[in-house]
Amino acid sequence: PLTELITIKPQMIHSSLDQTLKNLILNNRLATDSRQVQPDDVFIAISCANVNSHIQQALEAGTKAIILEEKDQGDWQNRYPLVQFIVVPNARYTLAQIAKALYNDQP
Repeated sequence: PLTELITIKPQMIHSSLDQTLKNLILNNRLATDSRQVQPDDVFIAISCANVNSHIQQALEAGTKAIILEEKDQGDWQNRYPLVQFIVVPNARYTLAQIAKALYNDQP
C-alpha cells in the first residue's frame, strides 16, 4: 500500500488534480492504512465495510486531513472541526490520480 511519498516537486503534480490536493501532497505524508498514520499525515479513506473504524483510527493517530467519499462523510467534520475533510467522488480513483501524477503518467 501507498504509505509514504517523499521528495515531491511541484512540477511532478498533474494539472488535473485539485489545488487543495496538490498542496496536501506536496507538504505531507500520505497513508492508506490507518494503522500507519502519524500526526499530520493525510489519510486516504478507501471505502469499505469498516471505513468508519479506519477513519476513527486515523483521527486518533493525529491525521491533519482525510480524503474520503461523500457516502462516507457522515458527521466527521462537525465532530472534528480542526481536521480537513476532502470529499471526492471515488477515493480509489483519486489515489490512482495521485499516483499517476507522482510517477509521470506511467501506465
